[in-house]
Amino acid sequence: MIPLDDDVKGVILSILSLNELKLAGNCERVRHGRDGLVFRLTAESQDRRPFVAVMKLYRGVDGATRVLREATLQSALTDSGYPTAAVLHHGHLGHDQPWSYLLMAEVPGQPLLGRIGEPGGGDLFRLGSSGVLHELRSIVLTPRLLADAQLKLHTISAAPVLRELRSHGVVLPDARSRLATIREKARSVPVPVLLDALTWLDPRIDSAEPDVVCHGDIQPLNLVMDSRLILRGVVDWTWATVGERALDVGFTFAALRTVPVSASAMPDLAVRGLQTWFSNDYLRSYASFCPVSRERVDVFAVLRASSALASVRLRQRGQLDEPDAVWCSDKGIQRLTAFIAEKIYRGAPAPRNRN
Repeated sequence: MIPLDDDVKGVILSILSLNELKLAGNCERVRHGRDGLVFRLTAESQDRRPFVAVMKLYRGVDGATRVLREATLQSALTDSGYPTAAVLHHGHLGHDQPWSYLLMAEVPGQPLLGRIGEPGGGDLFRLGSSGVLHELRSIVLTPRLLADAQLKLHTISAAPVLRELRSHGVVLPDARSRLATIREKARSVPVPVLLDALTWLDPRIDSAEPDVVCHGDIQPLNLVMDSRLILRGVVDWTWATVGERALDVGFTFAALRTVPVSASAMPDLAVRGLQTWFSNDYLRSYASFCPVSRERVDVFAVLRASSALASVRLRQRGQLDEPDAVWCSDKGIQRLTAFIAEKIYRGAPAPRNRN
């Protein structure tokens, strides 16, 4: 459990009071909240009924926009029958406070990540102490479980969800806007392979494919499962966007292929081989139900990896507080760089010193 800063705890208590709730038990920081601050707490309503909730806090001028976007999207998806956390309250803590908040009911169950390994410090996760034999069934099924959650989301009509978002003045960032954000970051970190990736992406990013709602970060940490490995909810909609199916698939593929993973009973080369199988099996599982262009998947995989590389490079220069933390290591940077180079230089010799 991560200790709570007194100031942050005061903010949490103020938010609960604002919504006629009070803290009725433990309040702990969720270790793997990768964007904003995420807390698990026991609250009590006016009728004295306790319940477990998750609170997400954003600090800064764009916090209110981000909270409104996530809250509106999750509510619209809940109305469409998609399993996600029910939004209880959201808002901004006063005109003189920098905090915006999203209070949700906890999804019962366990993150899929907890079935295949454990949090891994500098790595996204470690396989269990017995290596791949730890929760073997869960490991083998995970690629299919990821694809199933994504396919279910992609079958939901985007039109009513987008209408609901527009009625609240919410616009989801698309691929072109994300490319513009990476380009802005790259001005401060002119890494050659990143600049080459931006040039490669620009003529490829637009699409005439029909839009679907994309989670943007379907991975084992964000799928909550019951003991029978049945999906109970998909959480953390920070990266949500609207675009073609290949965008969502490409984002997941990039994460599965590049995030640092370790295993006490396996050498790094074997772990890398497992990751390659894992990511390819995920693609096969998705495509077996809904064909998707591998070329388009690679475009969006490069977009996601480029975003992560730009963020971690900014972090190295002290210019970004909350980047894609799972890649913030030499190993993470090397994997991102190699992955991007493999896709954009395809068959052609890569220029020297492109990292």
